[in-house]
Amino acid sequence: MKGNWIARILCLLLIGTMVVAVGCNAFSAQRNRRRLYTVRTDLDRMVDDVDWVLGFSGPTKLYDETRP
Repeated sequence: MKGNWIARILCLLLIGTMVVAVGCNAFSAQRNRRRLYTVRTDLDRMVDDVDWVLGFSGPTKLYDETRP
């Protein structure tokens, strides 16, 4: 019975350590800036790609003619 409680405590301690190690950096200022930059540039490129698919303009610089 005593070994069962020790195993549970060690498991909870391990899970808590993993949450703290991974979670502390998840919302840092640098990661938020990078995430916002990525979303902003992807939205800009999406507008260009939709214009190209509809035939309003040429392909974007990301288009690769060698790919099928």
